[in-house]
Amino acid sequence: MLGKILAALTSPFAIALGCFLAISAGGGAGYLIYQSVTKAQQIKMQAEKEAAEAALKPPPLPQKVPAEPPGEDPFAARYIELGEEMMVNLPQKGRVMLVQVSLQTRRGQKGEDLLKEQKMPLRALALHLLSEVTVEEAKRPDAQAMLAERLMKAMNTELDDNYNIKPIDAILLTRYYVQ
Repeated sequence: MLGKILAALTSPFAIALGCFLAISAGGGAGYLIYQSVTKAQQIKMQAEKEAAEAALKPPPLPQKVPAEPPGEDPFAARYIELGEEMMVNLPQKGRVMLVQVSLQTRRGQKGEDLLKEQKMPLRALALHLLSEVTVEEAKRPDAQAMLAERLMKAMNTELDDNYNIKPIDAILLTRYYVQ
C-alpha cells in the first residue's frame, strides 16, 4: 500500500499538480504583498501631495481677538471695618482712647467672609486688648504700629485656633485719639 502511495506521489501528474499549486500560492501571496505595498505607496504619495499643496498656500491672516477686560483680582486687598469707633477706658482713672479698627485681608472671598462673620467677637477681643494699654504706651510715637501688630497677632491666633486660617494681613487704626 505504501508503494502505491509513493508511486502516486511521484507520478508526473502529481508533480505537475504540486508545482501548479506552489506557483499559484506563491503568485497569490506575491499579489497580496504587491497590493499592500502599492496601497502604502499611494497613501504616502497622497500625504506628500497634500503637504505640497499646503506649503503653497499663504499662511492664514491673523484674526482680531477681542481683549478681555481684566477681571477682579480675587486676592486683592479687602478691607473690613470692625464697626463704629470704639471708646476704651484706659487703666488710669478718667483716661480714654478712641479707636477705629479696619482689617485688611488678601485671602480672597473666604477670608473676607470669615472676618465679616466674626466681626463682633473680633471687636470684643480688640476692646479687651486696648483696655490694657497704659497712657504712656498709647502716647508713644510708635503706639499705633505697636497696637496694630498686637491686635493682628491676637486676632489671627484666635481665628487660627478656631478656623485654621490666619486671614488678617494688616490692621489699620483709621482713627486714633488718646485723652
